[in-house]
Amino acid sequence: VVRLYFHAGQESVRLVHTIIYDGDEQKDFIRGLGLEFAVPMREQIHNRHVRFSGEGNGLWAEPIQPMVGRGGRFVRDPESGEDVYPAQLEGRRVPNRERYNPQGQSLLADWAVWDSFKLVQPNADGFSVVKRTNPQSAWIPAGAGRRASGYAFVGDASGGLGVSVKNFWQSHPASLEVANASGGEAALRVWLWSPEAEAMDMRHYDTRAHGLDAVYEDVQPGLSTPVGVARTSELTLFPSGAVPSRADTVNLAQLGAQLPVLVCTPQYLHSVRALGIWSLPDRSTPFKRAVEEQLESTLAFYL
Repeated sequence: VVRLYFHAGQESVRLVHTIIYDGDEQKDFIRGLGLEFAVPMREQIHNRHVRFSGEGNGLWAEPIQPMVGRGGRFVRDPESGEDVYPAQLEGRRVPNRERYNPQGQSLLADWAVWDSFKLVQPNADGFSVVKRTNPQSAWIPAGAGRRASGYAFVGDASGGLGVSVKNFWQSHPASLEVANASGGEAALRVWLWSPEAEAMDMRHYDTRAHGLDAVYEDVQPGLSTPVGVARTSELTLFPSGAVPSRADTVNLAQLGAQLPVLVCTPQYLHSVRALGIWSLPDRSTPFKRAVEEQLESTLAFYL
């Protein structure tokens, strides 16, 4: 079951995905579970970008054809003569290939184009980033970290799509994947159960029952099965008309990892007598002020 939530005046889209298991646990294991988004790629190769959020403010970000080479070789901007790589690395539009001098065009023709990327979080203690140029070539390690927050972006200087998964590393094994970034339509895949991991085995942990007198397992015929077990995942889609800045990308990742919620003020809750009998902070007398300060101090201690 997939639900999409759209709100007037809000660019992001909330997506809620629920799977309910109704298979045969003896043979219907879960090998991979995910969603795929098709993202049009309209700009030249060197103006296309992939990004993954890491832990905290961490960000893995690369153009699919980085404009830097051996010995620091670079391409000069046709107007300013400056190295275009710093601007490219930030995700800003750089001139098209035909505008560079012959040496620059020759370098672009020879630099590698990275077509596919993956961030894999197999457990709670580490993730890795790999990339490759084509299906006939090896996956190359490109980064690693501890707990990724679950955001991926693919797009070009004309726009793209970012997707964030709430509770990403907490829901391991999970992964984020970009494929065909060098083609006309990239695939952005969000794996809620990563195919990089072993299949989810749905069978019971033993072949015989263990009674309630001995363990916390009140086994009854027909009830020790996974049928009816459900899993819900929350995603946020962030379409954009350009490549977001590095700071904006980090903010979007944090927004998707910890979704904002609507709350009422204590004054309103008190006015409608919600949650029973209680009072608002009152410091109108020395005694009441002392009580409030003691309550705040105790709460702060436990927080």
